[in-house]
Amino acid sequence: MLLTRTDFHQPTLDDAEPAMPAMRRDHHRFCDFSFVNSLIWRSHFHTVLAIQDEFVFLKFGRDNPAWVYPLGGGLERGMALLFDMAEAEKWQMAAPEKLRIFGWDKAGMAWLENRWPGRFTFTTNPADWDYLYRTADLAGLPGKKYHQKRNHIAAFTRAHSWEYETLEDGNLDEVLEMADLWWRSRNATEPENADTVSDASASLTAENTGIHEVLEHRRVLGVEGGVIRCGGRVAAFTFGSPPTADTFDIHVEKALPEFAGAYTVINREFAANELLGRFDYINRENDMGLEGLRKAKHSYHPAEVLEKYIAIES
Repeated sequence: MLLTRTDFHQPTLDDAEPAMPAMRRDHHRFCDFSFVNSLIWRSHFHTVLAIQDEFVFLKFGRDNPAWVYPLGGGLERGMALLFDMAEAEKWQMAAPEKLRIFGWDKAGMAWLENRWPGRFTFTTNPADWDYLYRTADLAGLPGKKYHQKRNHIAAFTRAHSWEYETLEDGNLDEVLEMADLWWRSRNATEPENADTVSDASASLTAENTGIHEVLEHRRVLGVEGGVIRCGGRVAAFTFGSPPTADTFDIHVEKALPEFAGAYTVINREFAANELLGRFDYINRENDMGLEGLRKAKHSYHPAEVLEKYIAIES
């Protein structure tokens, strides 16, 4: 049966059980193929989802929306279903949009061009590319190239008495309080009575709402996390989930600004205590086109940068 617009809805916790196995079946390491990310960012990116048989179909964006590469089943059949849905949707539009499909790697682009020659052109935005690291590198920070990172941790240790904890029921409330504190500090420049909310503020608010929901239901979602505590306070935390059997995706990492170096510490400690020996790679997601974030991600020497492409109907 062909899915229609009424079959699509914002992702909810009820979708986790059927959607997560299907979304992992394609063995793609992209952070965009994570159900947890879809849940966190559903309101900000206007994400909708529908599940049919073994397939998960996602669409995001209010202006110039895009479908996500069909997840879960055979690609040939998934694309046929997506084409049919997109064609049916065009008949309902006064000004039909070109079909846009996000999430192709280079091998996928070659397959698409071979299967439907000339039907699509391709574009990409490096701000969307994911940074993939070897877990052993982030856990051990070996060799000269990580000398500065080890120095940051040493300086943090001289300045603070700290300890690492697994994120669990006993520290969850403190972690959520820290998340709220971090969110309020970043929104402090927003006028209280502003007529409109900036894109940055809206993004931070959506993320903070998602953090609460995901951590409160982390077991259902397969989410794991870690915490750095300094002098009794939660100074930093992180969490994520695995998109594939060999890769763990870091969805969120936060540190309070008064604890300089805490980001470096939580990065290493979580990798060393929770992920090493279980996952070969860690996806630390994209840099959003922010130069400072791009430099920070490159400073950890990624094993690979995962390029993503959008196929646009010609």
